[in-house]
Amino acid sequence: MASAQRQRFPRPPHQQARRRQPLRRPVQAQVQQLPAPLLATTTTTTSTTTSTSTTTTTTTTTTSTTTTTSTSTSTTATTTTTQEGRSMVNMWSSSSTNTFVGYNGTVTNIGTQAIGTIVRDSAPFYIVGDNGGTLTEWQSTAMAGTVFVHSPYRNGPQMYRMYALEAATVSVYKNGVLEATQNVAAYSYETITGAYTSYVMSFNSTGSILLASWCTDSADYNPIPPASQTIYGSCSTLSAVYAYDYGETVSVTQSCSDGTTATLSAGSRATISTFGSQYTGKACKWTAPEGKLIGGATVGDGDGGDSTTFLPLTLFQQVTPLPKTLEYLFLISDQAATCTTASGTTYSLTGSATNEVYKFYTSSNIAAGTVLSCDAPITALGDDSSTDEEHQIILGPVWAYGLSTTTTVSTTTTSTSTTSTTTTTTSTSTSTTTTSTSTSTSTSITTTSTTSTTTTTTSTTTSTSTTTATTTTTTSTTTTTSMSTSTTATTTTTQEGRSMVNMWSSSSTNTFVGYNGTVTNIGTQAIGTIVRDSAPFYIVGDNGGTLTEWQSTAMAGTVFVHSPYRNGPQMYRMYALEAATVSVYKNGVLEATQNVAAYSYETITGAYTSYVMSFNSTGSILLASWCTDSADYNPIPPASQTIYGSCSTLSAVYAYDYGETVSVTQSCSDGTTATLSAGSRATISTFGSQYTGKACKWTAPAGKLIGGATVGDGDGGDSTTFLPLTLFQQVTPLPKTLEYLFLISDQAATCSTASGTTYSLTGSATNGVYKYYTSSNIAAGTVLSCDAPITALGDDTSTNEEYQIILGPVWAYGISTTTTVTTTTTSTITTTTTSTTSAVSVSYSFLFGGESVSSVPGAILDTGHSYGDYKTSQGYTYGWLCDGSPMSSSQETSQISGVRAPPRSTYGLNHFDRENVCKSGSTYLPVTWKLDVPAGSYQVSVLFPESYKSQCSVMGTNAGCGSSSCTYSSTVTVGNDGFYIGGFGHDSGLCHSVGLVIISGEELDADFNGTGPVAPALQIALI
Repeated sequence: MASAQRQRFPRPPHQQARRRQPLRRPVQAQVQQLPAPLLATTTTTTSTTTSTSTTTTTTTTTTSTTTTTSTSTSTTATTTTTQEGRSMVNMWSSSSTNTFVGYNGTVTNIGTQAIGTIVRDSAPFYIVGDNGGTLTEWQSTAMAGTVFVHSPYRNGPQMYRMYALEAATVSVYKNGVLEATQNVAAYSYETITGAYTSYVMSFNSTGSILLASWCTDSADYNPIPPASQTIYGSCSTLSAVYAYDYGETVSVTQSCSDGTTATLSAGSRATISTFGSQYTGKACKWTAPEGKLIGGATVGDGDGGDSTTFLPLTLFQQVTPLPKTLEYLFLISDQAATCTTASGTTYSLTGSATNEVYKFYTSSNIAAGTVLSCDAPITALGDDSSTDEEHQIILGPVWAYGLSTTTTVSTTTTSTSTTSTTTTTTSTSTSTTTTSTSTSTSTSITTTSTTSTTTTTTSTTTSTSTTTATTTTTTSTTTTTSMSTSTTATTTTTQEGRSMVNMWSSSSTNTFVGYNGTVTNIGTQAIGTIVRDSAPFYIVGDNGGTLTEWQSTAMAGTVFVHSPYRNGPQMYRMYALEAATVSVYKNGVLEATQNVAAYSYETITGAYTSYVMSFNSTGSILLASWCTDSADYNPIPPASQTIYGSCSTLSAVYAYDYGETVSVTQSCSDGTTATLSAGSRATISTFGSQYTGKACKWTAPAGKLIGGATVGDGDGGDSTTFLPLTLFQQVTPLPKTLEYLFLISDQAATCSTASGTTYSLTGSATNGVYKYYTSSNIAAGTVLSCDAPITALGDDTSTNEEYQIILGPVWAYGISTTTTVTTTTTSTITTTTTSTTSAVSVSYSFLFGGESVSSVPGAILDTGHSYGDYKTSQGYTYGWLCDGSPMSSSQETSQISGVRAPPRSTYGLNHFDRENVCKSGSTYLPVTWKLDVPAGSYQVSVLFPESYKSQCSVMGTNAGCGSSSCTYSSTVTVGNDGFYIGGFGHDSGLCHSVGLVIISGEELDADFNGTGPVAPALQIALI
């Protein structure tokens, strides 16, 4: 066994970005399985069929020959915002029972799945499996991290399984002594076994992993979350809370839903006696001192043999589908949350506002397939009624959001028809359009050697819309032609996407480069704008002449350290991917405490030159720095044990633990090594201006965190940041033409471009540092594809500003599968010439609570998205606007957050601007929901269901509502601006919410051609 080693780790060095959004879109599930012996396919298909019959009325005797050539061009512009999906990994289920439950409550056994199988869906879902009779929950990738602590209770031996989302080396400590070092390849797993009962087991990984534990006596399966400063749970029979820093005095505060508090000493393992068997007692949170990390779990609910884990808030969720029938249900939150089910059952959490801990408990059975929709994040656990095994539903929020993008599709069709006919006929002409919808679900298992896929496909959505046409026909000549068409459709499953945030670019120049090398200026974008794409991309902006890189959400974390170089004052900007409180330290002394709301940012300014600035956040944030003399913009990565970079003119490496003796090893690509003392701020002299020198890595002792940066490449005024390996990437698109290019890796990587140019990194195998450098210009739009992860930086030829391309890997990958379907059809085409005067009648119902209700069958579900995101099946755009313009990303987020599911005020509702983002200063701007129906006369009915409504309006006219539920019904005349209703932000007290809109009437359609209305499919596309 190795000699005794102890480590203290203030916070997880790498925690992923998350954002929550209610699911409201058609979804596609993907499964990735690494050593995959099985292909599991579950398909749900909804199809919409439209049939049209036409009979013409003509009284004429004539002989005519007609040749007609027509060319029609249609252009459809579709804008969509999509959310990134969730992924779950099979960590330990070995049986043929793996129960999948979707967001709509459908429960399916997906059968045997290999360990390491990954299932992805864009909607909330959950899977629970089985191993030897013990329930084994699949694990959400939201639980990935690098620092963990756990202490098993039952008799051993015990097992720990580590599944790597990127290549990782995991150091395992037993009561502070190094027990094992395990290398885990990306998308594979390793398992260790030992006598670990009652020992504190600490895990420190160089890459992002999932961790789970299992007792070989078939008890106490635990998905283990990353260690955290604050955790939530309840003690059933016996619990324990334990500190990552084994042996240190770690005083933990216990705060509970009944208003009580207590203090525990978790330097080793603090045990807690029962709060009540089968979780009948209080809920609690345990909080460690700032900079300390803890974990916890409870075992023995009185029957069965499983256990549950204490969780940080970052792993709570708002939508919770239950895969098993529960004999009791226990909910925990930090808020007085209310959860509802589709049947209208409501569960209200109660507790202590002082302690901010709330709970709900029921011993009544809750059926499998029940879906809880909560107005605040919760965690849920319960006991499977068939096995008496307790289990947790741990989803966490999604990692990142998408952005509204516009795709334009143009098609041109040319046809020629020649007709010669002599006819005397009298008949009747009618036109009828009938739409029917059918849904089928099938599950099949096909043996394969490489791939596992679960797919849910939903076709074109056609919601309650009735369309009838009445046409006056004066002359009709009909020709019938038979023709054959052959269609080939190819579908490819792609990897999950990346997201980037505009942290500091204030100009009209924001240069986007895609994975295919296309370079585009996307113009002015507000600070906080998030862009998502499923393929690698990058954006670099500008602020006062200094390049300001947009920031990948892969850079999100909770612990950061930085030290600015130039003259101040300096500024730090914190963008929160979840609500966070950030403590800022200046040379170890508390400088500021900043609260940052989810998906917003805050900025601090001060004289920070040469000080070591440490940041400790309760939630996942992005951090960037800016010097007010327009120099040294830095996207700052989370502090890490090992960082890579190069010193151009001057560099510094600094430790998170200011003032402590932190000996850092410098290992470089030229084979040299050195030792630095980074307890405060260790400076490094030039390796060569314009990055002509060596590349290096700096490594701190286990349990210590460092950061670093370099400034002054010899021209321009920018700088670059030292990075951990977790932020390297293999595909690097360049948005600007570079006058030099510098690449760094821990491997002898080779990068190539589409033109065939190859860049080979060379260096020191002993030190594990490699570099490539060229002073030749590299054109904007060049895309580097490398056979190992690298980081890239260079100097923009037009501004002499250096910048980095920091993408990092995506967290969960799909598999690349291609399916080609070829169909040949023979159809009969009837050409009918009619007059151009026709009237089309339309009818729609819209619900705003995100869920269907039986009393309004087939209604369109509006879920708060910006105007332009969606169209009806007839092509009419609808959605939300702020002050007359489609909502921005932050405004849309506010609107989405206001959705409340039925039965609240009967049909469900959506608040007008729930988070009060649509404002100018303190002035509330008008918030509008609009449906772009053409000009005409319509019967409308609008329900304003709750609270204040003195300024609710329909078509610009006050709805005249009182304080109770109000339905506005009238005939309105719609002009060229479409139909719209209006209100104001939630706190304005002017118009609270909308629940239902029904509109029907007749509009004039100049393009009606006698064969029925054009009904294009809903098209959703993301560039």
